[in-house]
Amino acid sequence: MRLFPSKARLPAWRQQKAKPALAYRVVHIDLKGPKIPFRVFKKLLGQYARWGINGVLVEYEHRLPKLPLPHQFSSADRYTRAEVGELVNVARDLGIDSN
Repeated sequence: MRLFPSKARLPAWRQQKAKPALAYRVVHIDLKGPKIPFRVFKKLLGQYARWGINGVLVEYEHRLPKLPLPHQFSSADRYTRAEVGELVNVARDLGIDSN
């Protein structure tokens, strides 16, 4: 999948550099604060891919389903298994490492 069929849509620094100077460009997302809405999270991954990010480290805290501390966050403040799976698939499709 080619994200940018035209280099005109790339940020200026990406238009000038054919190959990034760093092989691994990773961003850290810490979900300690308010929950990022699922649809916004997916858009954020797309934006990171446009910026050339190829790895995302997500610190889910207690936002995953079925964790041993059920009273840390209510179920409404947790991501479902399906949502986590979809985020991984979206990241993979965008060329972002999900390991």
